[in-house]
Order: sequence, then C-alpha cells, then structure tokens
Amino acid sequence: MWQRDRQQIRIIRVRNVADDRTVVAVSDPEAAPDLAEVRERFPELSALWDVIRHQFWAQRSAG
Repeated sequence: MWQRDRQQIRIIRVRNVADDRTVVAVSDPEAAPDLAEVRERFPELSALWDVIRHQFWAQRSAG
C-alpha cells in the first residue's frame, strides 16, 4: 500500500504473501519511508517499486 504525499510516494505497507511476512508497516503515513528509501533498503523488490512508480505517474497524468 502506498500513498501520494505532495510530490513523494510514501510506502505504508508491504507484505510478502508467499512468506507470510510484513516487510514494511507504519501507522503514521507522515513517518512512512519514501520510495527512494525503500528501494535502497529492499533492492530485491525493484519490480514492485517500478510498478508503484508507474502507478504514481499514471495517476499524476490523469489528475
């Protein structure tokens, strides 16, 4: 789950359903890491980060 915060993408929750483990979970969206931070912390999830970035730009273009 991610949220747009002005010009940033905040990552609220990431859960690996295959391993049944939570990778990122925050209760305060303002304290959530941005996309650049999670990309550095979890480079193995680069395909996911690319999808989120694409969704962000698609929403931005539409609205």
